[in-house]
Parts: sequence; C-alpha cells; structure tokens
Amino acid sequence: MPVLGWTPDVFWKASIRELFAAMDGYNKAHGLGPDESDITEDDHVELRDLVKRYG
Repeated sequence: MPVLGWTPDVFWKASIRELFAAMDGYNKAHGLGPDESDITEDDHVELRDLVKRYG
C-alpha cells in the first residue's frame, strides 16, 4: 500500500484489523472523514475477495 508506506510483505502479513486501523489513522491524520474517504464499496469488496483468496 503505497499511501501507507507499507511494503508488499508488510501488507500481506497484516491482519484485517491492522489494515483498517492503519487506513483509519491515515484518514484522520489527513483530515478525511468517513464521507470524504477515497475508499469505495468496490474497494471493500475487492479487499474481501483478496483476503478470501490469499488469507
């Protein structure tokens, strides 16, 4: 995740809770609220599919 500065290895080793906590922290640090986030429902669906596929 380039925005978070994570390497692919760090990303794939992170739990879903760690990922969402990092995304929430990033959004708060940049003044983004729930309605202003660039993360769409399609992004959430894609992430769930990736987690199902790769753990």
